[in-house]
Amino acid sequence: MIEELQYYAAPRRLPREAVRRLNDADTTCQRVELAVTNSGDRLGAEYRTRLEAAVREVRGALSKRDAELAAQRAEVLEIVLEEAGDLLPLGYASGLVDAIRAG
Repeated sequence: MIEELQYYAAPRRLPREAVRRLNDADTTCQRVELAVTNSGDRLGAEYRTRLEAAVREVRGALSKRDAELAAQRAEVLEIVLEEAGDLLPLGYASGLVDAIRAG
């Protein structure tokens, strides 16, 4: 009985793969936020809004510690970033997406 109580009272540790996926999603958010900040007015309101919304979705999954959902949302964020690529400095978006995928 005591062992069972200790098991349920202990904080749940995530598997290493889940932690890696959460970290990757967080890194994606940070890099996209930096890209949005550095793009200035070149990005345009539509893509800025879409990127910021996608970042919020990833951050929401991160706050729930849901690695699968965070990874899915991060993939959507990468797609939006690729679509916005023409509005960012030359090659910036594709280089950023490649860096994100490489880890």
